[in-house]
Amino acid sequence: MSTTANREAKRSSGEVVSNDLGQARSAKQGQSAKQSRSGKQTLTPKQAEIRNREAKIIELARPMVARGGLAGLSMEAIAREMSYAKGTIYNHFSCKEEILLALAIGANNKRLELFVNAVEAMETPRDKISAIGVACQEFRIRFEDLFFIDSLVRHSTVWEKASEQRREAMAMCEQYCMSVVAGVGQEAVQCGDLVVADATPVEDIMFGLWSLTYGGMIIDGSSPGLDSVGVQDAFVAIRRNCHALMDGYRWRPLYEPVRDRKLIDQVRDRLNRCVGPELVVNLDVSELDPAKGAFSMTLDELRRRMSEVVTSDTGESQ
Repeated sequence: MSTTANREAKRSSGEVVSNDLGQARSAKQGQSAKQSRSGKQTLTPKQAEIRNREAKIIELARPMVARGGLAGLSMEAIAREMSYAKGTIYNHFSCKEEILLALAIGANNKRLELFVNAVEAMETPRDKISAIGVACQEFRIRFEDLFFIDSLVRHSTVWEKASEQRREAMAMCEQYCMSVVAGVGQEAVQCGDLVVADATPVEDIMFGLWSLTYGGMIIDGSSPGLDSVGVQDAFVAIRRNCHALMDGYRWRPLYEPVRDRKLIDQVRDRLNRCVGPELVVNLDVSELDPAKGAFSMTLDELRRRMSEVVTSDTGESQ
């Protein structure tokens, strides 16, 4: 899916991608959002009703997918729980795959929130990328169902059935996460902590770290017999291999076990305090230029925007 997603993300360069299909429908029906005194858009009552309804559908769908995958997701059961006709659910999501992709967008936003909080507490690029590794582990442990959902949508049978708009939104969310990682690598080169040969783009190094981490966690989740081949703790093995890769490129400061143990504890404590369980599926991704792969907002700006979206969503659903 990543090749398809990247290609579609590039096609969407310069466009505002809306994760909120309900808001898009309202716009087509001639219902425009009102402007607050601060210039920030506020939802019309109809738009708020649509968003709340879709949020409830996603809330009910999440445990169904966690228990039984796509086959365990039932539009009829959701309609029954909400006391709606099944057709009402289909008015919001044309198929089960659409709901799954909406959940995956929320999963990527949660991963991004972990990344941002992890990086903010660190000073050197090496510590920042190490902190992102901790955030990946926390995402896998604390949000196991979201990790599973994120994996499911990468199958072509799911991806191809979802709408183009939803696929573009998913691709842009993934670009956000990748851009945080790539930005740390670029910072390391700029400050001289990482010196790469002309033939070795720093993006290749960051892709290697991403592959080791994400690929290792996929294998850990799907191969229960790792201990039989001597892998007692997959997370420890993944982290050791990532540090070996960075040390091989002489990315300073080099790995020190005691220092790394302190960093892990520090980042984990911060993430437990700062990242809650709420799921956000409509984070605005329009500030990212996917053609450049550049993270155009500062981390402070992104953190503020995410906080506003979380506050808005929880306020509307109460």
